[in-house]
Amino acid sequence: MNKFYLPIIITSLLLTSCSPKNDITVNVIKGDKIVEKKELTLPKKVTNVIRCKNPRCITSIEQGLEQIFVLTDEKKEVYRCKYCEEKYDKKVER
Repeated sequence: MNKFYLPIIITSLLLTSCSPKNDITVNVIKGDKIVEKKELTLPKKVTNVIRCKNPRCITSIEQGLEQIFVLTDEKKEVYRCKYCEEKYDKKVER
């Protein structure tokens, strides 16, 4: 796994949630030249980046369990907890 993978996922989540059209492009630069352009998309699954706020969720009780959220609606940018299906609310985190 690339050592920059997790920061890229977090950056992708932050940037795509800030852009109303999700039309963000990241330029990959090597030396002093742009070698590649990548369009950011929301990841299908996010692990241990956001936490479930449902007090009855198994992740609130079992400390060793990973916090896994799945993208359930790409157009509306909705993530839900894998275990209890609680909807992630971006407004609460800010």
